Amino acid sequence: MRRYTEARYIPYVRVRYRTRSSRSYPVKVSVQDIAIFVRYIMCIVCLVLTLSNIGNKFNAVASSITENNVADCINDYIDRGVLETKKSYKDDDFIIIQKNSDGRVLSIKNDVANANLLASVLSDRIFSGIKSIERKNMKMYSDSIGDFFENGILTSLMMNIPYKIVLVGKVNVTPDFTAENLNTNQKIHCLKMNTSVKIKIIFPFYRKEKLIDRVIVISETIISE
Repeated sequence: MRRYTEARYIPYVRVRYRTRSSRSYPVKVSVQDIAIFVRYIMCIVCLVLTLSNIGNKFNAVASSITENNVADCINDYIDRGVLETKKSYKDDDFIIIQKNSDGRVLSIKNDVANANLLASVLSDRIFSGIKSIERKNMKMYSDSIGDFFENGILTSLMMNIPYKIVLVGKVNVTPDFTAENLNTNQKIHCLKMNTSVKIKIIFPFYRKEKLIDRVIVISETIISE
């Protein structure tokens, strides 16, 4: 190796082991590249907005149809409870009429105790009926959703949506007595039940509460004064 360090070999050694200097070339960005990039960004934004719009529309329609289905189901159990409870009562069981010997009406009183008993029985029957379907997987079919869309494209893409019904608290049933003039000498006395049911609808990704209020006529009695 020593002889390679002599003066006559030095130029060759320098040439052989010379390192190349790295040069930085400026990147030229054309207007066409910028336009393509902006076009990609706009396509992505439009796609996101379209999917978001479709999702919002689907959620609104699904929530509306589900609420209607649940309301029909709860009202059905309320009607069943009323029919089963009224079998043990008559229309004149909730009003006390006192007459004189001539048959003239002296006084009319509402049987509040009997009405409260009926309200308690009705509340228990509606509560047990709704509890029987509580937390069961129920489905809303996409065929019913198709009525809300004009082209039906989303209908073919939708699967059945499962949801559950959960009863919140108790079923509130409150008796209400009313008396209205039917004509000059007659009045109609009614017993109504103000029914209130609060439920929670559980969807796969969110939940929603709904309050169902009903006014049910239990009895109507016409009294001539």
